[in-house]
Amino acid sequence: MLLQSISKGLKMHKKNTIFAFMFAFTSLHAKDAMIIGHRGAAAYMPENTISSFKEAIRQGVNVIELDIRKCASGELIVIHDDNVNRVTNGRGYVREKTLTELKQLTLKNNETLITLEEALACIDKKVAVALDLKEEGVAELVTDVVKRFMHDHSWSYEHFFATGFEHRELKKLKALLPDMRLVPAIVGTPHNLTHSVDELDPYGICLLDLVWSPAVLANAKNRDLKVWVCTMANESKEALERWVLAGVDALMVNAPDKGKQMIQTIANYYRFLFFLDLDPSKELNTPHISAFKSDNKIPYGNRAVIAHDTTTDDIAILNDFYKNKQYAILLAPHQQQAQTEALLKAHGYTYDGLYPLMTRDLTNLPAIAYDPHISIKEITSLADIETLWVSIFSEAFKKDAEQIKLFVRYLTSTAQAKTIHFYVGFWDETPAAVGIAIERDNVASLHCLATHPEFRHKGLGSACLHYRMNHMKEKGFQKAIALVSAMGKPLHEKVGAQETAVCTIYCSPK
Repeated sequence: MLLQSISKGLKMHKKNTIFAFMFAFTSLHAKDAMIIGHRGAAAYMPENTISSFKEAIRQGVNVIELDIRKCASGELIVIHDDNVNRVTNGRGYVREKTLTELKQLTLKNNETLITLEEALACIDKKVAVALDLKEEGVAELVTDVVKRFMHDHSWSYEHFFATGFEHRELKKLKALLPDMRLVPAIVGTPHNLTHSVDELDPYGICLLDLVWSPAVLANAKNRDLKVWVCTMANESKEALERWVLAGVDALMVNAPDKGKQMIQTIANYYRFLFFLDLDPSKELNTPHISAFKSDNKIPYGNRAVIAHDTTTDDIAILNDFYKNKQYAILLAPHQQQAQTEALLKAHGYTYDGLYPLMTRDLTNLPAIAYDPHISIKEITSLADIETLWVSIFSEAFKKDAEQIKLFVRYLTSTAQAKTIHFYVGFWDETPAAVGIAIERDNVASLHCLATHPEFRHKGLGSACLHYRMNHMKEKGFQKAIALVSAMGKPLHEKVGAQETAVCTIYCSPK
């Protein structure tokens, strides 16, 4: 349905329109989202143990979160609960047992409870550590350990975060360690988020999946705070996808491998959403930019996704990459979107509109009865695609058929075998609607839904959309995605698709 946006086009380029064919936005952001191992890799090993931390490192986490309490003899113990009942073969409160007594207890895999020093020695700067202060009275002891590891073992503040619900203890820690990055945990919607955390001078906030608030997420992003989410073991694909698409900066998970897989999968979804596998020599990837170009050998091939922290230098890099040829930029919602849009406008970029990203779970896609006049079929002959499919599409949007044919030839030549499907919808015997579906990483991306003007408002668009979804479902795909125009959104909602994000498109100056 995205190609309905062609009907309005990118208004500033009437003579040489650049279609909004861009691989979608989260490829950059998803790559940047951190994975935090909650108590290590607690889904696979006993939590807060040496084996759990080693497994988290093996699975490639960016940060390990661990819990800190003080025992009766004054050492800092890595344990979540205030008692040992759940995780060991003993009973009683941590604060009432000495280190010697605690070391006599065993966990499910015959490991023992460990001190903060033992945990840091195990992690050994391989990843950063998020220290969750579980109770009052530990800030001074944590400070001593952090300073000692920085002095004796070459750790730095870049290796540490501090988090948790004990905000007063975090405030004490910040006074003792001014450069410590604080990420206080937040529950629900505080009456005044600014008042709740600003006195801590936080690096970010940590939300809980079970009680998160969209208002708090938006507030934090508007104030340039990093947003972590603790999944609370809700690590279904749907939950992880929701958070990654929401643009959070870190997922705190019990199963790091699943979190990493979801981030990479989503990156792949949208990296290839517009199915152009260009020559790597024509690809630009920097920390702030991901872009492709066609050198204008095909229409609509120059498009870029830029990160939230784009600078004037990045704009110069883009212009040099495209050699001053026209291109389009796609922005996803993010913490500094207002600043990024202001930067683009200052450099002459023109706002073109908002484009919803629609997602449909195909596993529960119902069968529907089409109008008896309607039939849909896939066409595979290149000759049919270049004549029948192209003619309907060009008529639907009043675009030059030869340019559309170039575009189709490029798609069919670059797509992997059997991954791109062209469809034609018929009203009785007359071809009247078209669409495309692309197979990519277990997700079907849907594009180019168009109906001939003489056959609109007859249900052909809905039928063609549903047919493509059902075809992909029969091939084993569980999800379909489409970046659509505002006009196309209701049609996708009609077949049960939901908006999961909204993207903004800007056009480069001439």
